[in-house]
Amino acid sequence: MKTHVPKKERDALLRQIASLMPFAKGSVCVSHKPCGNPWKCKKCLSGEMHPSVQYSYRENGKLRSMHVQPRFLPLVERAVANGREVERILAEAGRRYIEFLRAQD
Repeated sequence: MKTHVPKKERDALLRQIASLMPFAKGSVCVSHKPCGNPWKCKKCLSGEMHPSVQYSYRENGKLRSMHVQPRFLPLVERAVANGREVERILAEAGRRYIEFLRAQD
């Protein structure tokens, strides 16, 4: 019984995933907080505050987070969106593989 996916299909899948680089699994949260000098800062006094960006992910079942500089927010959001697309592609590849195995019977 043949259990290996054809090379052509495998290579197409790898190209599709590689085209989504960079990717990340997790989420991004933006909040606004006062700075260290809220009584003198014009942004804080106006109520606008300063953006604070956190990237959250799971590592060995534990929730972890990392601070991200606000200037990198668009890049991290894109990586997370790409990561969701990679997950979708992998789920579809798994479904197709099971169908491939069933066809071998």
